[in-house]
Amino acid sequence: FEDNVMDICFEVLDNSKHALKNSKMDIENRSDPVYVGRMITAMVNANGDRGVLVGRWHEPYSDGVAPQRWTGSVPILQQWSKGRVKAVKYGQCWVFAAVACTVLRCLGIPTRQITNFASAHDTDGNLSVDFLLNEKLESLDNHDSSWNFHCWVESWMRRDDLPEGNDGWQVLDPTPQELSDGEFCCGPCPVTAIKEGNLGVKYDAPFVFAEVNADIIHWIIQSDGQRLKIRVDNSSVGRNISTKSVYGNHREDVTLQYKYPEGSEKEREVYEKAGRRVTEPNDDSAEKRPLQLSVKYPNPVFGTDFDVIVEVKNEESSDISAQLTIVAKAVTYNSLSRGECQRKTTSVTVPAHQTHKEVLRLHYDDYVKCVSDHHLIRVMAFLEAPGENEPIMTMVNIPLSMPELLIQVPGKAIVGEEVTAYISFTNPLPVPLKGGMFTVEGAGLLSASEINVDGDVAPGQKVSVNLSFSPMRVGVRRLLVDFDSDRLKDVKGVATVVVRKRYAILGFPFEL
Repeated sequence: FEDNVMDICFEVLDNSKHALKNSKMDIENRSDPVYVGRMITAMVNANGDRGVLVGRWHEPYSDGVAPQRWTGSVPILQQWSKGRVKAVKYGQCWVFAAVACTVLRCLGIPTRQITNFASAHDTDGNLSVDFLLNEKLESLDNHDSSWNFHCWVESWMRRDDLPEGNDGWQVLDPTPQELSDGEFCCGPCPVTAIKEGNLGVKYDAPFVFAEVNADIIHWIIQSDGQRLKIRVDNSSVGRNISTKSVYGNHREDVTLQYKYPEGSEKEREVYEKAGRRVTEPNDDSAEKRPLQLSVKYPNPVFGTDFDVIVEVKNEESSDISAQLTIVAKAVTYNSLSRGECQRKTTSVTVPAHQTHKEVLRLHYDDYVKCVSDHHLIRVMAFLEAPGENEPIMTMVNIPLSMPELLIQVPGKAIVGEEVTAYISFTNPLPVPLKGGMFTVEGAGLLSASEINVDGDVAPGQKVSVNLSFSPMRVGVRRLLVDFDSDRLKDVKGVATVVVRKRYAILGFPFEL
């Protein structure tokens, strides 16, 4: 309902390959949500067509807008249209999904955004994600990947092109990952088909099934070229699949719409149906291993030093000596390695029926040199013990949380009457921040505004700014604020503003 958005959504359809090739046939097919959904997922990304967004998963973003900076899809669509359908830079999965959600809803197709945590990207269709490491635990060229999270959309539609039972929510994914019938699009794929393992239905069911169900397998490529399987994880992919609740600003878990409970008999039945290897929940060989390895960590804030504790548990009745290697590396949310932050190799002796704890201290000065915009640290622990046939490895992803940005809008908000927002932020880093800037926007409240911070923000210093504006529309509105600086970017905050209209009867004003 923002300026020109409806017209722009039809402009997106008009610029698809199908519309440009045969406009008459394209318009006749627009009554079919399957067709429209497929066109939109192809057109939201700019791979191979006149699409809206260019994807980029690494810096620099200097010739465009960093994906983390966007707070809404409207400016993206408006920029694409005003630029005569020149692709906007840059997007990543949550940006592609948000734009697709806006366009599909605008075109009358009920749509919601989905976030899948620990999302697999299986490129070869074997329903497993293979990670290759060398003997130094350095990543080799991996075609498969496991994303810390991935976003797509679901649209509600009838599937007249499929057998009965496939209506309802359909997965549509506009992030350009794999080709589907020659186009960078994905779906619509029935969520019910994914849950039941019916991978023969259109469209892209095997790929979507793997995103929420694939095994994660780690291999070490030895100096002689041989592969050594060191870790199989068949339960971590597809966690906390989430959407926004229609009842408020909180998460609704939809995992059970995609899969049966982990370890259940029905789940293993579906895996067999889908052609996936079935592993019994109790692996005897794993149970009998004398050494158990685990990693524990706090909930660190970006800018602080913190400890990671690796525990080696000995369940034998005699002492065991082993070599332990701990590697901390910076990764992006989609598993691209950004460099090693810290490494520790030590010999450990674990007494019988006891646990040895090894501490790795991660310093801000070390991880800030390589950490990505996603502020994610991956810690791998690798244990080799004489007499053991295979080494043991475990791995965790540690998200560094961002500091809090506070927004207050006191008093009552009335259409056309000035109201003031108070915004504050405290620098959590041990170094000063330069070039600080707040970006404020909100549909129905104000157009995007930028407020520059005077001077540097010292470590621990609180900076406050005030912004006055006059709301333009009634209703429940969201005020979005983004803070950027040289060393800390994309700190976000949001406040809900209820805007009322002032009426007057017989000269007496009142609010409604």
